[in-house]
Amino acid sequence: YINSLPKKVPNSPLYWDFEKLSKLKGTHALDEIAKFKATFVKSYCHIYFRLEKQIEVAIMKRSTFTYDAFAWAYSIVYSRQNTIMLPNSQNKPTPACALVPVFDLLNHEQNADITT
Repeated sequence: YINSLPKKVPNSPLYWDFEKLSKLKGTHALDEIAKFKATFVKSYCHIYFRLEKQIEVAIMKRSTFTYDAFAWAYSIVYSRQNTIMLPNSQNKPTPACALVPVFDLLNHEQNADITT
């Protein structure tokens, strides 16, 4: 499934350059993208430094945890996540975000409802 995902996500705001972002000057969208990017950078830094502190038990080497690789993964999950119900510790259904193979391809008609 992972290999079938796009190698680039150019429509993700994480990849937008200054020229593209400058077209949004004065809009609410620019503020939201700034918050999105700030959350992304905080997440990246948090995980990066956690890997440094827990290198002996980390599931990934810090050298492979690059900004670009994380931007790709973050963009893929953010653009393709679906809410599913999973049992919690009390065995009650709880919403969780997940990548569901093929499901992300089903929501591509014009005017379709989009969930994030």
